[in-house]
Amino acid sequence: MAVQHLGPMFLGLALEQVQRRVEFLRAYADTSLAELESLSTSDRGVTGEAQWTLLAEAASATAEAAQLVAIYDIPEALSLFTAAGTRFIELGEPYGLFLRALAGVTDSVDVGFVGRMLRTSNLLAPFDEPDVVRLSPPQQTYLVLGAAGSAVLRNELSSQLSTLVERSENRRGVAPFGAVGTPLWRTWAIAAELERAGAHRGASTALVGHLVAMSIAYEERMRSAMVNTYLWSNLASPVHLADIEILGITALAATTFSSQTLAQEIGRQTEQLTGLASVPMSLGLELAAHLESGALL
Repeated sequence: MAVQHLGPMFLGLALEQVQRRVEFLRAYADTSLAELESLSTSDRGVTGEAQWTLLAEAASATAEAAQLVAIYDIPEALSLFTAAGTRFIELGEPYGLFLRALAGVTDSVDVGFVGRMLRTSNLLAPFDEPDVVRLSPPQQTYLVLGAAGSAVLRNELSSQLSTLVERSENRRGVAPFGAVGTPLWRTWAIAAELERAGAHRGASTALVGHLVAMSIAYEERMRSAMVNTYLWSNLASPVHLADIEILGITALAATTFSSQTLAQEIGRQTEQLTGLASVPMSLGLELAAHLESGALL
């Protein structure tokens, strides 16, 4: 069970404390949505920026709650990841696609929306083309991870996806990405393995190697945060306990290669990792196994 990751050999936190943090985040999201609804039905002049901000706050709080809930309730976490993903997509943020993909819910995603995002990313569209939205490198990364990790989108948009993965300058990028500051080139190498969907032998081996490197960085972040015991015990440390990027990539890889195949490869490569370092990957495997079991209706 995922809740074991709160034990002394892992995160060393009380379940009740994590649940209280989740309650706060969900209440914050609900308050933001209620305020958004109030503004939308009032006679006062409402700016698009105000509406965008409220929806973004609700989406962010829901995503943070989801990664905490994954530690003790996988089905509920999947529901929250889906809700957060939907809100981010409403905002036009590809991060939402990544969240819905890791939750196994991309059949209802607008393929046209994803296709336009792929086409206008990086160098795939002329700079003078009207209505082109240039995505930041992190958002491009969430876009290709979400599309490459979804069998539906991978098949529907294979040409556009493979072109972006093969041509993007992000393949050589060194800017930090995600909660542990993974260099862009590593996440794009992962996206390339997902996009090929195991078309060559050793694909899962290479991908897990990248996940192991990310997990080592995760452990260092966690142990540094644990030094301040007051902040850590009160869940006030500026870290993501379940790490959405590692958890999400693991889940996407497990559904692409099968949970059993990925779990075997992770087991082979992580013999020297501590229990703490393995937390996000373990949660990702549990999430994918739950989806494969058909438990999510």
